[in-house]
Amino acid sequence: MSKTINSLDELENQKKRKKIIFHSPLRYIIMSIICGLIILTYILNNGNNILYFSNAFFISGVVSMSTGLLSLSAYLGTFDGMSYTTIRLARGMFARPQKYQDYNEYLEEKKSKKDKDKFTFIPYIVIGLILIIVGAILAGVYNAQYRG
Repeated sequence: MSKTINSLDELENQKKRKKIIFHSPLRYIIMSIICGLIILTYILNNGNNILYFSNAFFISGVVSMSTGLLSLSAYLGTFDGMSYTTIRLARGMFARPQKYQDYNEYLEEKKSKKDKDKFTFIPYIVIGLILIIVGAILAGVYNAQYRG
């Protein structure tokens, strides 16, 4: 009986992990298209040597990874103070009523928005890691083939 409960718990945990990683297919598609365009542009401008393929994959992977890490830091609240200050200044300059009474109210609203959009940074990091790994493998193949 306990084995059945443990296996059900294990299945539930696996489903949760898959949902965290694959929860926003549109973000995967959009970032894949952007990275594909970066790779295509780099290769068309530089040639089709395996070294250029390696560079193209690595550069697009770094772009995707950087986007993911910036999204992660924004999710963790790194930019909350700056955005609150910018909103207050902009509303003050244009004589509009303030949307938030104080910083705590602003943080509460941001937290409720973040609870709805959890893990939006994961697709960018996953695609970035895959592309960086592919770039590293191609660099290794280039080194093995041409530098012997």
